[in-house]
Amino acid sequence: MFDFDKFLNTLREDLTSVVKEHAEGFGREVTSDSIDFASKMKNDIERWAGQLARGELEREDFEWLLAAKKDLAEMQALKMKGLAQVRIDRIRNAVVQTIVGSALKVAGIG
Repeated sequence: MFDFDKFLNTLREDLTSVVKEHAEGFGREVTSDSIDFASKMKNDIERWAGQLARGELEREDFEWLLAAKKDLAEMQALKMKGLAQVRIDRIRNAVVQTIVGSALKVAGIG
């Protein structure tokens, strides 16, 4: 069974590199928006990570499924700070890849 709480803790830790590379000065906003997005996706992440761990889903498919949902990551806090949409999109893409990596770690695959 996928441990979602462990995943959220891992994600918080892993987001530090996203903040350093793409959003210096906006760590709290990126973390908040990312955790909100992951929490909204909880059922999907748990189901897909379980399928991945059981070999029912390939890693690439898992990544694709999460990337397909990236538009749901609204990044409201960053928008409120007035960041340009292009920069928000880069941050959103990095966050989705971080979510993938964190989920793989917790599932024992990454």
